[in-house]
Amino acid sequence: MIGAPAEETSGGKVVFARAGIYDGLDAAMMAHPFGIFASSGTFYGMQPLRFEFFGKAAHAAGAPENGINALDGAIAAFVGINALRQHVPGNVRIHGIIRDGGKAPNIVPDYACADFYVRASEISLLNEVVEKVKRCAEAGALSSGARLEISEFELPFLPFKPNYTLSKVCVEELKKTGIGQETIEPYNSGGSSDVGDVSQHCPAVHEWIGIANDLKVEPHTAEFCVAADSELAYESLFKTAESFVNTAERLLKEPELVKKVRAEFEGR
Repeated sequence: MIGAPAEETSGGKVVFARAGIYDGLDAAMMAHPFGIFASSGTFYGMQPLRFEFFGKAAHAAGAPENGINALDGAIAAFVGINALRQHVPGNVRIHGIIRDGGKAPNIVPDYACADFYVRASEISLLNEVVEKVKRCAEAGALSSGARLEISEFELPFLPFKPNYTLSKVCVEELKKTGIGQETIEPYNSGGSSDVGDVSQHCPAVHEWIGIANDLKVEPHTAEFCVAADSELAYESLFKTAESFVNTAERLLKEPELVKKVRAEFEGR
């Protein structure tokens, strides 16, 4: 087992993937709690972007002409990005916040900061949209007169490349434990995870553990927190671990299965 914390923020698996930890592995298996059981699908790649605008402070009423409004640059960037959203494919997501927009209404803000996530299902598409988002920020800086700095505030994630051959075996072993009988195939998430970087280095699956028997109990909610401490959740956790052990045993005993898993990986 390779422990890698911060799956959706700092991206522990990204660091491991860049260090070559997953290179040459026959299979990598991960599970994530969910409202219902679902088999491994896809994740979007994700690029975090921080836009920092640097202006010049001035009294907003007494001498506004002496100021350069950094917040105006951030707002203009938001307006441009909102317009861009109308002209991207359905497999793209762009969302962000203004982290810092000034300290007092009577002072022209000399600093503003906006954080964005750009997501897409394919690496080439992600790179293309990221460049367009950056140009929106550059336009905001140009229109306001502020200076712009662009950086990453977290590690980026690559899109998840599912291995359906491996996932089929995982689901078969999961059902043998008596759970996951209603498993759907597959569940494609609009979110992102650092397991995407793992899947670009070796065959990988990301199975979904049902902890509530209810698809409406969604991750990152209070209801999901309660479900995570339920008897069903603990049963599902241990039986999923059991199914992964049994899947690994099958891979060790069936070299032809390993070849099929590898062939799908190399073919994608």
